[in-house]
Amino acid sequence: MIRAQFSEAMGLPVYRSSSLYFAPGDARAAMDSAAENAPVFISAFYETCEQIKQQLGARTAPSVQVMNRLLEMHGLGYVITPPNLVLREQVEVIPVQSTTVLEQAQARFREAIERSRVLLEENNGDEAVAQIWWLLESIMLSFPGCHLNGQEISGTYFNEVARSLKRAAGDAPVMGAVVRWLEALQSYLSGPGEAGIRHGRHLHLEGLKKHEAELFCNLTRSYISYLLSEYELLTAVDHAPSE
Repeated sequence: MIRAQFSEAMGLPVYRSSSLYFAPGDARAAMDSAAENAPVFISAFYETCEQIKQQLGARTAPSVQVMNRLLEMHGLGYVITPPNLVLREQVEVIPVQSTTVLEQAQARFREAIERSRVLLEENNGDEAVAQIWWLLESIMLSFPGCHLNGQEISGTYFNEVARSLKRAAGDAPVMGAVVRWLEALQSYLSGPGEAGIRHGRHLHLEGLKKHEAELFCNLTRSYISYLLSEYELLTAVDHAPSE
């Protein structure tokens, strides 16, 4: 998680460590690289803490108040005011992300496709599917704040955003149908008694066969392409000048 967040902040591809033994060193290297740019490091650290809180509880990572006290203690001229990083003595607001969500997603989409292709060639189907599905979930979590049919999309987790999109779909039946299919696919990929890609599988189950992994990768790529197009349309409408 830590390595992924800091690699993303620097615009670098996200790969899993080859083993648990190397994970701390890989995470440290990603953090050292991000530390060359203070706003990028602070933003990545904040996002990492938020993910840890969501997965393990609020007490497992420092609060925004603690982080701000540390920034002040060490003379760093920034204050975290979620979701922005603000210059302490100026009005200027520095976005937490240095590029737009859409630009980042398009770049990660290309990286994930290439990475999943390589993994499939190496007969590592489970990892190939996990790589591309993680990106899809990340894109889904970019929709909160957008407006669809006059309703604001909300939610913190995949399932919450999916429910919000379905409620707002209304006369956009394709979006509603796509979200239902994604919910079903996520449920299958998560189930330990089924694919077990995301949360582990029972020991007696074998990994995905190559043609099965190719199916899930191709499906996920198609859904990502659709979601990126929809996100672009929604954000264009949200930022269009009013007459």
